[in-house]
Amino acid sequence: KFLELKSHTTQGATDSKRYWIESAKCLGMVHDHPNQGIMITKESRAEALASLRANTCKSSSGLNSNEKGRTKVMIVMNEDKPLVSEYIYYLLTQVEKVYLTQSERVGNRKSMELDMPGFGCKHCCASDRKGLCRFFPARRRTLPAKIKDLSDHLRRCTMCPMEVKEMLIQYRRENLDMEPTEDSNKHFFDRVWNRLHSEDKNCKGKVNNQ
Repeated sequence: KFLELKSHTTQGATDSKRYWIESAKCLGMVHDHPNQGIMITKESRAEALASLRANTCKSSSGLNSNEKGRTKVMIVMNEDKPLVSEYIYYLLTQVEKVYLTQSERVGNRKSMELDMPGFGCKHCCASDRKGLCRFFPARRRTLPAKIKDLSDHLRRCTMCPMEVKEMLIQYRRENLDMEPTEDSNKHFFDRVWNRLHSEDKNCKGKVNNQ
C-alpha cells in the first residue's frame, strides 16, 4: 500500500513529488547504493552546491519555458522605492511575472482562467518549478496577502540563495513597516497590480479594484 501511495502526487499540490525530489538533491542526498540507504557525501554535497549556483545564475536572466515569447514585465522599479519599505521592495525583486498553466488549475485555483498573470519566485522559475512557488491574486485587494505568502515561501525555498535570505532577515530587522498592509502601501500595490495586468511595463493606467 505504501508503494502505491508513494507513486501518487499529493492532492492540491502541483508537482509536490518533484519538489521533494529536487529539495533532497539540493541538500546533496543520494541513493547510489540501495543497501546503504540515503546519504550525503562530501562529493554529493559539492555537486549540489555547484548545481545551486548554476540555477542562481539562470534565475537572473531569461524566462522559463512557459513564459517564452512573452514580454518580460518588471514587478517593481527604482521609482517605487519611496512608496514602500525596503523589505517589501527587495522581496518583490525576487519574483518574475508568470502565467497560470493548466497543471496549476487545481484546488483553490481550479476556477481561475488559463494564462492568468501572477508572480513567481524567480529562483524556482529558473528550474521550471510550478505550484506553490507561484502566486495568482484574483483581485487587487488580495495582493498584500499573496506578497505575505511569497515572504513565507522564500524563507523555506531550497532554491533561494542564502545571501538573499540573509538580506531579507536584515531588512525585517531594520524596517518597522515591513508587513504588506493595504493602508500604508496602497499606491505601491496599485502600480504592482497594473504591471501584472498589462504587457506594457510602463503602464500608468487605471486600476481594477474589483
